[in-house]
Amino acid sequence: MSYLTKEEAEDLFDRQARKYLGMSGVEFRRQYQAGAFDDPCRSDFIRVYFLMRLADE
Repeated sequence: MSYLTKEEAEDLFDRQARKYLGMSGVEFRRQYQAGAFDDPCRSDFIRVYFLMRLADE
């Protein structure tokens, strides 16, 4: 088992937000905090959300 550093987790979160949602991790976090997502049950949203939580630890 390997662990991610804080920087690696943040980089992974940012890359996946760009890949799945077409926005940076910073933009995803901002929109999430503003409640801007209409359908938080979408698999691409959930995938990026969990990576955000990992990066926030």
